[in-house]
Amino acid sequence: MGEGPLETEEAVTQRASRPASRRWLYLAIVSTIVASLFLGYSLMIMFRGVNPDKRNPVALSEAAMGDQLVLAIGRTPGGQAEWANYVVLMRYMQDRIGRPIKVRYIADRESASGIFENGEAVGGFLCTRSYLLLEQKGVVRAIAVPVTSGACTETAMIFVRSDSAFKTFEDLKGGSVAISSKTSVSGAAYLYWLADQKGITVDSFFGTIDVSPTQEDGLRKLSEGSVDAAVGCSTEARLYPPGTFRAVATSPEYALPPFVISTSMDQETADALLEALMSFDAHASLPADSVLNGFEPVTSADYAFSRELLKYIPAGDSE
Repeated sequence: MGEGPLETEEAVTQRASRPASRRWLYLAIVSTIVASLFLGYSLMIMFRGVNPDKRNPVALSEAAMGDQLVLAIGRTPGGQAEWANYVVLMRYMQDRIGRPIKVRYIADRESASGIFENGEAVGGFLCTRSYLLLEQKGVVRAIAVPVTSGACTETAMIFVRSDSAFKTFEDLKGGSVAISSKTSVSGAAYLYWLADQKGITVDSFFGTIDVSPTQEDGLRKLSEGSVDAAVGCSTEARLYPPGTFRAVATSPEYALPPFVISTSMDQETADALLEALMSFDAHASLPADSVLNGFEPVTSADYAFSRELLKYIPAGDSE
């Protein structure tokens, strides 16, 4: 019998490798599909948030069912890492009041005043200073305050590292201190208020004043040992392991940055937004590592000490 042409060693190797190649191709396709489905589901959960209790929805009158509400986020109490959780909250509020909500993120906190004054936003979360300035102008009022790490109030502190040789505030003379923006009520004004109480000036007492973009940055520098002290809030310090910092000065308590609404908002819509905030179940809706626990009603009186600190923003740094 005649024999067909012999396969070369290379041809045999290629033919033998085809089934394995196909298997790896199929596996790659299936893995891609599974990963895409998982990513899509994760994004859906993040932006869909939690469904409200359909049995007890907030019923707005036809007059209050207008165009979308624009809510601004200029501050996320609990830290920048909580941003995604505030997105979940906003989606819940939209579903709860039955009215579309558009979120306006304010990267520059100092631009908040213009957004509210010209009517681009009718509510949202503001840093304390922006709220106080807008309240003075009669533009907004506070209706709710977040509860983070179990508290709706905080204190400003002068922190040193726990292993630092500095035991008192006076020990810091000639040293370096990190503060956030000089327009920050708790991140900078507290230091100037404290210095005034002690009859000294910040610029002459400290050798170096390190101005950081945020309190988180200042505390990070302190934890790394690049500064001797940092001004920060008790809520920010809780993000570090216990025993990382030690306070050498502590302020009276004041309320966390609030959720505000425009003073021109109709009462029915204002009540609906407040009810949505109060009914938000943070424990059931947010990841276990979130420090946002819910909301409590708040009034202007809860910011009395913050108003005192507002007077101590360094000259030339006010709006």
